[in-house]
Amino acid sequence: MTSSVLNFQNQPENDRTMSAGIEELKLQEPTTPALSRYIPREVMTEVWNRDGGRCQRCGSQVALEFDHIIPVSMGGSNTANNVQLLCQACNRSKGNRELG
Repeated sequence: MTSSVLNFQNQPENDRTMSAGIEELKLQEPTTPALSRYIPREVMTEVWNRDGGRCQRCGSQVALEFDHIIPVSMGGSNTANNVQLLCQACNRSKGNRELG
């Protein structure tokens, strides 16, 4: 890393994120979890137990993913009420239906 990447004292907040680079952004914890796709470990555990470790559409126990019922980009939260388990195939087909 270069020193210019680490020197943020005199930069506006938006410029700090831009100059940090992609790699640093991947390593940062979300500063506002409600506005990010980050799902807290406690919520994952609650959803896994609630959904019985199965896809909520087809019942599969393979290739499971945590899915936001209402996408974060549309105001959805990272709470157990807005997260469900879906298998990869069902999650992808859900996304295709929403886009098309």
